[in-house]
Amino acid sequence: MSKIIRKRVSALLVSALMVASSVTVTSGSFFVEAAGSTVTIGKTLETSVPNPEDKDNPLNADKCTYLCKAATDKYTSFTDTEGKSPADICGDSITTLQFNLKSDQMVTDFSYYFGASDTKANGYWWGFEKTDSKGAIKCTPYAKEFSVVVELPSSVAKELTSNKDAKFQFQNCYTGLIDEEDQSTRTQDASIELVSITVNGTEDTSNGEKPWWIKVVDPTLPKGEENTGGLYYSSANGNGEISSVEQNGDTMTVKSLHSLKLDNLDIKLTPGDNCSEEYYASDAFKEKNNGVAYESESQIREAGLPLNSHKFTYGEFNFIPGATVASNAKVKSLSVTIKLDDESANVNRFMYGGGLNVKYKSLADTEYAKEQAGLKGGSGEGGVAKTVGYWYNDVGAETLAECTEAGVKWGNGEGDFKVGGGTDLAKQEMGSYFTVTWDVPEQVVDCETLAEKSQISFQLWYAALKGGKFVDCSIVSAALTYEESITFPYSGSASVKNAGTEMTGTAAEIPYADFGMKYEKTADVYAVQFDVTTDQEANQVLVGAGTTMLEKAGFPDNWFQSDDLFKNEGLNSTTSAMLYWEKSTAGNRPDSNDDTLADEAYKDASGTKTYTYMWIMPPSVAEGIRQEETGNLLNALNAVDTESEDAHLSFGVWYAGLGSKESSKYTINNVTVFYAADDKNNEKKLDMFEDTLEVQDSIDVVIGESETLTVNIPNCTGTMADRTVAGVAADKDDALKLVITGKNVGSSTLTVTTPGGQTKEVIVNVLPQQTTVTTAETTTTTTTSATTTTTAKPTSTTEKTTATVGSTETTTTTEEVIIPLYGDVNCDSRVDITDAVMLNKAIAGVVTLGTRQQKANADCDGDGEIASNDAVALLKFLVSLVKQLPYAD
Repeated sequence: MSKIIRKRVSALLVSALMVASSVTVTSGSFFVEAAGSTVTIGKTLETSVPNPEDKDNPLNADKCTYLCKAATDKYTSFTDTEGKSPADICGDSITTLQFNLKSDQMVTDFSYYFGASDTKANGYWWGFEKTDSKGAIKCTPYAKEFSVVVELPSSVAKELTSNKDAKFQFQNCYTGLIDEEDQSTRTQDASIELVSITVNGTEDTSNGEKPWWIKVVDPTLPKGEENTGGLYYSSANGNGEISSVEQNGDTMTVKSLHSLKLDNLDIKLTPGDNCSEEYYASDAFKEKNNGVAYESESQIREAGLPLNSHKFTYGEFNFIPGATVASNAKVKSLSVTIKLDDESANVNRFMYGGGLNVKYKSLADTEYAKEQAGLKGGSGEGGVAKTVGYWYNDVGAETLAECTEAGVKWGNGEGDFKVGGGTDLAKQEMGSYFTVTWDVPEQVVDCETLAEKSQISFQLWYAALKGGKFVDCSIVSAALTYEESITFPYSGSASVKNAGTEMTGTAAEIPYADFGMKYEKTADVYAVQFDVTTDQEANQVLVGAGTTMLEKAGFPDNWFQSDDLFKNEGLNSTTSAMLYWEKSTAGNRPDSNDDTLADEAYKDASGTKTYTYMWIMPPSVAEGIRQEETGNLLNALNAVDTESEDAHLSFGVWYAGLGSKESSKYTINNVTVFYAADDKNNEKKLDMFEDTLEVQDSIDVVIGESETLTVNIPNCTGTMADRTVAGVAADKDDALKLVITGKNVGSSTLTVTTPGGQTKEVIVNVLPQQTTVTTAETTTTTTTSATTTTTAKPTSTTEKTTATVGSTETTTTTEEVIIPLYGDVNCDSRVDITDAVMLNKAIAGVVTLGTRQQKANADCDGDGEIASNDAVALLKFLVSLVKQLPYAD
């Protein structure tokens, strides 16, 4: 609420304080010179705008004030009475002035100031600051038209009627409106029309009866825990360290914050209690909507109804723990960029909260706690059954009071829990384009459920414009910030001070050889830290990183690029981002109910030129030491190629900017790799420590019988190219033998693979059974007989029989039996990353699966169709998140 003009101490001071503008505003007034008459004014008064250099004189004094003064007053620069004094228009007998006001919407709150000339003995000026109100008077009309009455002290009344140089002013300090049609949209700092002044009027209607549908939040109500996220600030990554390293003996744990940014969004948000999911599912809405209620966001938006929230799935961000990010990843915050259609609009209050899926009946399951107290709890969507619970939600002060009265026991018996109260950004001008963050409360983080279909929500509770009506806004981008860590066998670190300068959009490369890592055969790189310095300050930097991979790892061109991990053909693509937010102001925010505070002027977000980024190798590249549910420890895995002639790292900055300014170039400095040297427990590189595989070139086996194939390296596996010809299995009693069994006459290739990945091919020949022929005396009789011919192909399961009797021919055909090897999309008898690449291309329509065998192998979730779910199932299988295919989530 704006400051008011107060504490005038002399006539000269009064005149000086009124000098605010050189603009003259003349209302379309006419004057009636008789006490008890009504003077028509017709001037629209804006809400006053405080002047930071002169608290007693608003910046828009001529637009927020009605001023009646005589032409002889030379100290003020505007008048609304064309030089006529109060005596000229009010007559010589004045005791009260009744100001009659009007708005096109219901006025819920109105604050006004009145001041007038007084005698010398009283300091030349009298105003509301000399009354019990100590300043502006507040009222709650709850009407479109109402009146306020000012009773004049006798000395002031005398001065106004007898002193031709006297003056008075009436000022709009604050007007708040509400839309009666939608019963929720509010406008702060609005304008109001001063219709007329009734001299000696006594009808004050400024405090009306509040309609039942208007909810007024008692500012004294207790609030939930204040969220630490806000306007360009967050507790998750506010100006602080976003990565850490901790050595523990011969292992190292690296922890880092990362963000995934989703652009090109257009998600409309409309604040209001009757724009919530809860309202659309209520009996009240059902009654208005012909008995139909809506239970989900998709139903609400398909019906074209306004909604105050949006739920993102983690899959939309390509955030899949154990696949695209570490299995121990935890979501820390959600940032959304807000845009209003009117670029000149200036938001000066923005209240919001958040929510997300949590474990059922957990410490943070607020909806289950509400249900247990007899209140209507919500249902956690996102692949979760329609059971009350599975969801955490911030609550406003009114809801918290309702829950307290109902006896809600937060924490569900799992411990003390403080429910969050959202964020109230008040008393600050934000403009029409800005970013806000909702931090996941610390107590909630450990209760998260992070399945691909699990959700995180942003909820707009209330918003207001400075001098306008807030209707709606849009989310145009979103960023999910998460923390992940990896623990791995640690031998040391190595650094390169300068990796070069590149233009934004191009990559910088560093050969692994430049680091000088110490090892005999191989180095396993698990994390890379580097500094990015841009040529301009930025608060968002979109980055990418890549590394050479072992050939046997199956990556296209033996290369992994982080950007590709977060691109899903036909679905959303997200980009790794570094966000620079300021430190949280939670606990020190302006109080929206403090009328003595003025709005803080708009200021641009701050940024920095240098970022430190910690790239943790994703699960498809490397996995650290892990512990199974049984407590069993699994060895680290790493397929990074650091030894080949072309082995190198690559870094790229695709965008760096702050507001409308973008960086054109960047420099990579202080690159440090954290690695393990010659880890013989790393199954991805066991071949580097194995003897050379030795095995015979071919082997013969009789159909229906078995032979053993001896190798020189234990625990080898065998893959038969044509499993209809022969089968292969490990010898249970001897780790140096494979058992080959003949099925059909013919030849096939057997690929023998060592634990370290060495391979050799063996030709398997399946021979027919030997046949003994006995010759006896034969009597020949010529008759007409049937001839039967059977053709069996050793490489096919197709059998064709033709029978001829006289002129009748019968043909019987048995269709080929397809035995799927799930995941082997390219039918090379192996399941690896190349199959995942082909499957993604097939789903996107780039390639076609031409055979029935390919199609059967591609159905990785076993539902009979080939879709994105099959790609996810295959990826989870490749990173050992699931143990077998087919797999359906």
